[in-house]
Amino acid sequence: MRKFRSFVGVISLIIALASCSYYQPVAYDITTPNVPLLESPGDFQGMVAVGTNHTEVQAAVSPLKHVSLMGNIYSGAFKQKSNSYGIGTYYRLNSRFLFELYALTGLQSNSRSLTRTRSPLFSSTTYKDVHNLDNKYSYEKLQLNIGFNWNERGTYLFSSGFTRTRNHSYDYSKYEYSRDDYDPWVLIETTEHHFDGRMDMMDFSLGYAWHIGKLKCQYQVTAFVGIGKLTPEERDMLYYRPLMGSIMVGWEFDNIKSRKPLPPGGRRKATINQGI
Repeated sequence: MRKFRSFVGVISLIIALASCSYYQPVAYDITTPNVPLLESPGDFQGMVAVGTNHTEVQAAVSPLKHVSLMGNIYSGAFKQKSNSYGIGTYYRLNSRFLFELYALTGLQSNSRSLTRTRSPLFSSTTYKDVHNLDNKYSYEKLQLNIGFNWNERGTYLFSSGFTRTRNHSYDYSKYEYSRDDYDPWVLIETTEHHFDGRMDMMDFSLGYAWHIGKLKCQYQVTAFVGIGKLTPEERDMLYYRPLMGSIMVGWEFDNIKSRKPLPPGGRRKATINQGI
């Protein structure tokens, strides 16, 4: 388990850094799946991730027994925004396993204009790429979260979600130019993609969370898979980034006082966030 935890952490860091280093015209919501793993009324969790080109904020609270509320906000560079909220339920299966089920709805928009230049080694030619993207849609999502305690140090987590977009409008264009030394720019290629309809997505996330008092640290690797009937061109266009790595830090309040008292001579039941 320790080797697996380290492997997932290294992969998360590599993908998180790589995802911020170059431009990708993604057409779907790229927020990190929110996996709070609540257990009782009064439990609360707030998480945040700050990258080189975006900020994510996640929150979840349980107002009633087996009832939880969730909210997620993503804000990226160049007017990239996403927000979702929903309601769910949670149940503990035994001292090691806990699962949650959420129904979410949200909005996503991304408008971006970007110019990049590149100069290959040992070449006098310089290339310039001009990207223009306008992407908007609403969506509904059904998400399942599972938490597993191997020991008292932390929690392994798994999340799987099905997303369906609606009123999905996607327009992307790319213009490639070249020039030698200081000659005028010459247009060498134009790429355009347009989509109007709906698309279905599945995401799968693996991660690990550990605690230092009320402070919670968590990393995840998320894979995206497109499903449904789309043309090959639409699939290549819309499912551009297959993996995403995330590292988040936040605060967690575990309302242990709301749980049933121990019987005389009884043993305290483990919580998913406190180990066994």
